[in-house]
Amino acid sequence: MIAQRLAAALGALPTIGPKRAADIARGQSFQYNADRSAFVFEHENDLYFARIDGSRAARLTSTPQREEIATFSPDGQWIAFNSVDRKIQKISILGGAPQVICSFAGQSTRGIWWGENDTLLIGTMAGEILRVSANGGNPTPVTVLDSAGGEISHRYPLLLPDHRSII
Repeated sequence: MIAQRLAAALGALPTIGPKRAADIARGQSFQYNADRSAFVFEHENDLYFARIDGSRAARLTSTPQREEIATFSPDGQWIAFNSVDRKIQKISILGGAPQVICSFAGQSTRGIWWGENDTLLIGTMAGEILRVSANGGNPTPVTVLDSAGGEISHRYPLLLPDHRSII
């Protein structure tokens, strides 16, 4: 029943259509919010938001570049994401223009985690985990690579409940 309502809501969006909506509703890879009542997913290089009960579905981005690696803010009102032009941005679940949080010269991101204190942790393809305020700023390293031990990057960060330990 929920999958049918969700498919109907997604299918009403002109850029998705009924067949693709049914596939998405059956469990495509998407990122849930904290209470699992909504999710964000990528479709044809843009980000979409949907409520699990089908009450709302919306296209959030519409740019020529690919938006990916999305994550919700702890309150579920914002979504941070990586754009192919190597910028971390955020957008309200209600829509509007994305806001640039920071840029990465020459680095590809691998995972974004949004903490309770409005801090983003960002994994990189060839480096350490970085920290930046969700309000913007310059990212700073929070881990150190052990290159002697063979580490080449720290990816897909997750802050543990103690708010100090990162895995």
